[in-house]
Amino acid sequence: EQLAARAVALNSLENDYGNLLSLFDITETQEILRQNIQQVEGILNQLNVHTQTLSFVLFLEAKVIHGVAEPEIFLSQVDRLFVNPSPTQMFLVTNKVRNICEAYADIHIQRHTPASGIKTLQEAILKSRQSSEQLTAAHGQFVKLCLLAKCYHVAFPLLEQDIFEIDPKGTKPRDYLSYFYYGGMVYIGLKDFSRAFHFFRLAITIPASTASLIMVESFKKLVMVSLIHHGSVPPFPPEVEGLVVRQIKNNCSHYIQLSEMFSTNDLTGLRQFCETNREIFERDNNLGLLYQVTEALTEKLISMYTKCYITLSLHDIAKGVELESAEMAEKYLLRMIEQGKICAVINMQDGMVDFAETSHKYNASQTQELHKQIQKSMKLSRRLESLTNEMKQSEEFKVKKAVHETQTKASGTGGTGGSNIF
Repeated sequence: EQLAARAVALNSLENDYGNLLSLFDITETQEILRQNIQQVEGILNQLNVHTQTLSFVLFLEAKVIHGVAEPEIFLSQVDRLFVNPSPTQMFLVTNKVRNICEAYADIHIQRHTPASGIKTLQEAILKSRQSSEQLTAAHGQFVKLCLLAKCYHVAFPLLEQDIFEIDPKGTKPRDYLSYFYYGGMVYIGLKDFSRAFHFFRLAITIPASTASLIMVESFKKLVMVSLIHHGSVPPFPPEVEGLVVRQIKNNCSHYIQLSEMFSTNDLTGLRQFCETNREIFERDNNLGLLYQVTEALTEKLISMYTKCYITLSLHDIAKGVELESAEMAEKYLLRMIEQGKICAVINMQDGMVDFAETSHKYNASQTQELHKQIQKSMKLSRRLESLTNEMKQSEEFKVKKAVHETQTKASGTGGTGGSNIF
């Protein structure tokens, strides 16, 4: 009770917020909370979430640290926290909020109720970030629950927002990795393989001296998504450390072999490889993607005929691509025509296929999407220019620039070539 009274008193004045945070960092305070954790429930019930957000978060985190005895009550308390907290106070404890959100998501996962936690974590993001361009620890937890609940459409608007900032106090490298890994999986669920590739690529390019498990798993999915969407796997981005590249490759040998097998255009060999290593891909929960990789090679081989022939029978296509029947070849062709991957006409009477050059005309939806991407690129360009200007005006940049110029003069080289002040 004395601790609660002191916390409330310190929480009443903005100048004492720092003292309140320091109070809960003291070992003696945590020991008191551990011994009297049952009384925390009553304290939380008495606190006003809006005016005493700091105290509410600190006592709520104590339950996470010392063990959540009654999950149902804890979930309701977290729900209550993000209804109307004080933004000023919330921004001071985003590191504490991170632990609360993680525990909240874990409990919903254990209870097999991920959909029930989505709304609260969505509110947590809105209430704990300082702009729509900032990544918080709650982002990854929110997307994970959306993924488990198969509510991909709920996560989609958030994933479409470009990230330029990371909350330095409330996020850890794992939060960044989790957001892009789970985000990539959501895009797989939405069949948007281009964006999925982009997210997995961001996950493996995080500055690191050693590869994490999330980076390894991201690379596995990147390989498969890239084969499905691009028909090949690009090399590692140059910004990834050589040691990290080697560690990832050593843990993804079967995926690299899959890529190499795909590049030979040997569909039979690819199918045999997939069947031989089925258990490995199934253990990685990538069996569905593996099937789509074989489908992608089949479509790739069919599309190659459009560059070699003007007219060809369904029977010849089925034989050349090693499909079961002409009907199966027709199924693939119809799907590829519908998706705009090839331009062809099927004569149902004689089973002949006339290939034509791909039309460069855009329909209304394609024109709208093109316009959207142009506007997005222009916005991104303006944002990058703004960030560059902010960086040049920062004290850190000015200090580095001054040191760089001093070193240049001392070495007598002159100019700025060959050196990098960043």
